[in-house]
Amino acid sequence: MLHSSFNCLQRLRWKKHHFNIEVPQNYYVFEDVSNPKDMPQQQHHGGNNNAFTNPQQSGMSVVGNTGKNAESVTIDTQFKNDTEREQTYKFRFEKNRRQEMTVSFQKGFTFGTETHFKVGLPQIFGGDTELEFGANTEYQVTNSKGQTFEESVVMEATSDITVARNSCYVADVKLEDLRVMKPFRSTTRMRIPEGYAPVYIKRKSDGKQVFVYVVRNLKDVFGHCASVKTSTAAAPGVDGAPPPRYDGTWLDFITEGYVEGTFVSKHQILLRNVSDPTEGVGDQE
Repeated sequence: MLHSSFNCLQRLRWKKHHFNIEVPQNYYVFEDVSNPKDMPQQQHHGGNNNAFTNPQQSGMSVVGNTGKNAESVTIDTQFKNDTEREQTYKFRFEKNRRQEMTVSFQKGFTFGTETHFKVGLPQIFGGDTELEFGANTEYQVTNSKGQTFEESVVMEATSDITVARNSCYVADVKLEDLRVMKPFRSTTRMRIPEGYAPVYIKRKSDGKQVFVYVVRNLKDVFGHCASVKTSTAAAPGVDGAPPPRYDGTWLDFITEGYVEGTFVSKHQILLRNVSDPTEGVGDQE
């Protein structure tokens, strides 16, 4: 947008540093694009041919089964019954755990200090790790310098433990955190629903408006940017049918970067009989 506005100033032989260029953002609408039809498979710079998978939801594509490292800690609780009768003990475990994820990007777009894109982590912890993260987790990123998301998760378990006479049981509580570092590729669609968007050029010395440039074709303004993609194969928005040809009222920004942090992934309770090594009570999750 500024590129085209500067051309106007150059034609009028005005010096750019004498003017302020104002871009009203209320003329622009941003949408997260889910699985664009013509999005090519991308190759990660590290050489992994499967580095970017085709996204199945708006937001993020991730590296197959790489970039994950589980960290665990075990807490033991002993229940010793030295009487001649069976005893029942109340067992309650509660732990407030903290998870933190940081989203940074190396390729994308910004409006001043803001950006608009979404990344998600849908069920990436399954497979050989036997770790599952059932709920989809999405992050809406608006800070052009990247963003950190923090969340507290409470792990809780309550049960009755019955210990045989003259026996000793141990409850092992195992907490696992998953350290994740993954690349993502997100597509954000920018539209001008009205079919145009004004750009106001004002003189710095007195604030007087001296020129209005009207944007009608986003490709003319942003087409030189490396992160921009336009194609008539992709739908122009959630509220309209695909146009017969590209009409200039929308374009897609491609954002690439990394998601890094720690997820609270799993907790496990193992109850074992230490008075008789051959007798086990089993796992509870």
